[in-house]
Amino acid sequence: MAEALGTRCDAYPRVIQGHTPQGLILANAMLSAWHSLPESSIEGAAAAGRLLVGAMAGLLGGAVAAKDPASPTAMAVDDATLDALQAFIERHLADPELTPELLCRKFHCSRATLYRLFAPLGGVAQFIRRARLQRAYDELMLADERETIINVALRWGFGSLNNFGRLFRETFGVTPREVREAGRAIRHTRAEPGEKPHRSRLWLPEYRQWLEKI
Repeated sequence: MAEALGTRCDAYPRVIQGHTPQGLILANAMLSAWHSLPESSIEGAAAAGRLLVGAMAGLLGGAVAAKDPASPTAMAVDDATLDALQAFIERHLADPELTPELLCRKFHCSRATLYRLFAPLGGVAQFIRRARLQRAYDELMLADERETIINVALRWGFGSLNNFGRLFRETFGVTPREVREAGRAIRHTRAEPGEKPHRSRLWLPEYRQWLEKI
């Protein structure tokens, strides 16, 4: 930690509350590292450890990281922060109050920092929109006869059916109705008698090839 901080390691002992921005970022970074370990090589695990230590050092000694935004410590903090932001967005996609302003308040970052972090992903608004469209796509693939497209659109924050349909087609190349009908067709044709359709069946290569012909 002292090496990562580049100074005397006098930033601890220290308690970081889990609900604070630093706590949210560190908790997400630790969980990500933990979940990646079973599939990591020795070299990969060591690299993940270095990134985690760098993120911890940067969050403990923010002034040190701020002096050189291009330093490994500052970059580790950026990576950990972006990862935590993405995880938070995925957990709160159904929240109509999920906005850049909310993210800035939750993680105590400026709009400039938020936009900089999401710039490689097309922007924070685009990331949220794409994630919501993906959730809508998944729901339509599993929708039964009682589910309507407008209900799915409203559930994921799209107030206009025409706007939802346009964005959906731009993103996936097919309409919401086509996806819903494709999901029903696959469940009907591939499920064995008495077998409940399983989600994994919906991602078979045969479906992708068939959908491309629509």
